[in-house]
Amino acid sequence: MKALRYSYVNVQSRVHDLNPLSKTLWLLCINLLSFVLPDPAWLAILFLTIFCIGFTARLGLKRLVDAMKPLKFPIFIFLIFPPIITLQGLVTMPSENTAVTPLILEGIAYGTIIALRFSCIIYSALIFLMTTKTKDFVYSITRLGIPYRYGFMLMTIFQLIPSFEAEMNNIKYAQMARGLILEGNTFFKKYRNFFKYTIQPILISSLRKGIELATAMDSACFGIYKNRTYLEEVKYSNLDFILSFISIISTIIVFYLYITGNIPILLNFSETLRKLLFPSG
Repeated sequence: MKALRYSYVNVQSRVHDLNPLSKTLWLLCINLLSFVLPDPAWLAILFLTIFCIGFTARLGLKRLVDAMKPLKFPIFIFLIFPPIITLQGLVTMPSENTAVTPLILEGIAYGTIIALRFSCIIYSALIFLMTTKTKDFVYSITRLGIPYRYGFMLMTIFQLIPSFEAEMNNIKYAQMARGLILEGNTFFKKYRNFFKYTIQPILISSLRKGIELATAMDSACFGIYKNRTYLEEVKYSNLDFILSFISIISTIIVFYLYITGNIPILLNFSETLRKLLFPSG
């Protein structure tokens, strides 16, 4: 059975020992910085920082690289569609207009920035899932005063992600065992078979599991009591304060530079593409 990429990895590291609240704050700051940083160079540095956090968590180079595979499809979409959208402006633009090339290059540059932004957001979320126990995360947020019903909802969401992946692998291998060719086809046929013979069964299975979960919760009278007790306590250590302080200060500084317009542009991607493709221009 193929190893799950999105579930908790049970290894000993300082990142794993951090309080889920400090890692949640770090995740929130990463998302904010991903939308504020202006050029691909800064976003690439941010992505490298996320990768280093995962490496510090002792997740292993192979697992960290394997976790990048879900990024391929959104990166492909964001790299292709912005240049295509910019081409719509060429319908009303004269063929001799010299602004055609800069318009296409701007679309490529914009698509690259959007792809890097979503890569940072998705990859940081995967690192968070692989280093945080769902149980500890729910305990931490409920102790802040959030009703445990909402905490259970979040815990269910996090637990269903690896469950759906395992179910998807089971369905995929079952279809292949029946003789269905899912690999080695053309690009469009491969994804058509994937959606038809894998996504459709997993949707049906998900609905069935949702009904079973709701029935089990009703049978156990879930939510009848306003408060509940906890067997374990997740403490906030000095390292948690350091991570939270660095995350908040970094975000505040970047937002201040963004508002004042003083964030340095490390790489003007569209201009760099223009010089590479048209050095004489």
